[in-house]
Amino acid sequence: MAKLLGKSLPLFCLFFFAIHLTSCEPSPKAPPETIAPKFNSVFEDIDQVQNDIENRILLRSADDRSKSLAGTYLVNLKNILTYLSQNPSDRDKIIRALEISESIQQLPLPLPDRTRIEPILVAFNKVIASLAVEQNIDLSSLLWTIFSYDFGSDLFPFWSFSNKNQGWTTSEGAAMNTQTKATGRSTPFNGNSPWLVTPQLNFENLIDPTVTLRHSILLGPNDSNFKKDRVLKSTYKLLVSKNYQYGSPLKYCDPLDTSCELAKNKKGENIVWTSLPIELPKGDNFFRMTSSPVPIMGMSGEPNVFIAMMLDTSIFISERYGKHYHTWDIFEFKLLGNGLIPEVIPHPEPIKPLFEDQFGEGSIAPFKSLLSNPSARDWAQGEHRQVPYASTFTNGTKTKSRLIASQISLKNKNNIKKLNLNFNHTIKLNAEGYNVWDRLKVLISENYKEGMNFDEASWLELNFADSKILTIADSYTDFTAGPIDLTSYLDKNISLAFEFSSEPTDDHLWQVKRIKILPTYLDGDLK
Repeated sequence: MAKLLGKSLPLFCLFFFAIHLTSCEPSPKAPPETIAPKFNSVFEDIDQVQNDIENRILLRSADDRSKSLAGTYLVNLKNILTYLSQNPSDRDKIIRALEISESIQQLPLPLPDRTRIEPILVAFNKVIASLAVEQNIDLSSLLWTIFSYDFGSDLFPFWSFSNKNQGWTTSEGAAMNTQTKATGRSTPFNGNSPWLVTPQLNFENLIDPTVTLRHSILLGPNDSNFKKDRVLKSTYKLLVSKNYQYGSPLKYCDPLDTSCELAKNKKGENIVWTSLPIELPKGDNFFRMTSSPVPIMGMSGEPNVFIAMMLDTSIFISERYGKHYHTWDIFEFKLLGNGLIPEVIPHPEPIKPLFEDQFGEGSIAPFKSLLSNPSARDWAQGEHRQVPYASTFTNGTKTKSRLIASQISLKNKNNIKKLNLNFNHTIKLNAEGYNVWDRLKVLISENYKEGMNFDEASWLELNFADSKILTIADSYTDFTAGPIDLTSYLDKNISLAFEFSSEPTDDHLWQVKRIKILPTYLDGDLK
């Protein structure tokens, strides 16, 4: 960590550093001819940030000291760009430029403002580092931010994988500090182990790569046997690999577990993921923090690097810790180092489902609710922890409640060799003494049309039952169904029905969510 930018200047130096480079007054935008063309874009971006601060669009809620320092640093960055346009080989000014950029990032600015300013600073660092390379200037004593992402748009260029169809998602932060974030969840009941993975990174020209996270966790114990320290240590993993390849299986094996069989990449090599000692938030259940920088040892010079945040649920399955979701929120991923990385290589576009419904927008459409008993409760849309669903329950009535989507097209237009149905669902019992799987059905039909009598169509039952026998003590229990083979329905139009059979005395509940019909193509594996 000695190489990490840590040299601080006395406070007066922040305001009176270097004749010509520092001014506490806003500087006018330099005429284009005084700025090297390579600096134009980032110069204009800094200029726009200054205008937004002056117009109170940015830093409205920042403390006075941070606002003053940010304004001074931004003036310095523009002055340095003007100076380096005429004196590109000045090593001291190049080092100072990177130091000031890092100083801005270390200010306690409001999160929405950081989201706006951070990408501009990364772009600034890139042009300054490129200049150092052009001038053959050695900067090996420094580290600076070379890549950062705050999930302000989506996961992309990051990507997610889950063994249970419950990957990482993006969602809004708390109202006080509104910011998008990547969220991963796991539960003791279904063994979901979601991965959040960076795009492929090239470290060939990078020295001392270092990663830091701004993140938070939420534990859901509700269990007298819950051991917080053990769960924290075993569940939240920061991993790195230099031989993973896009399209290869994602699997982590603890080095001490000799029975764990490593996955192989497309070259037939064992894929090794190394666990990094990430600093985790500390608190009874919930805490937010920025982790200390973590060196990524052994990766300098490697052309094919992936970094992953992974929720490992193996401890839950073996020891049954907790009864609710355990959550990991990543607000910002930052990679520091000495040198440059070329443009990242993004994950290939995922294959799009032929049919997908997440029950968002407050509706169960395109599904409709059909009841055998008009007095029973309709299927309705709901949401829990930002995951929408369609649900129904007995409501003291003997009925068959059906959630139906008609005329789903499975036309084979793109060389499809296989189709699979996948969905997630949750069951809650309020009575025992029967097998709940006898009450829940998934049905498929080729001749059902909307508006016709349900029983006049031909329906085939699809097998999705789990081997788990539920009890009242299990409360809400999550399941992942699939893959269920629908290949025989290629080139056809189908209808799907989720049927819930109930008696007045067995008040159970069924939630259905994340329904997908996914293809596998002849020219490649499903990703």
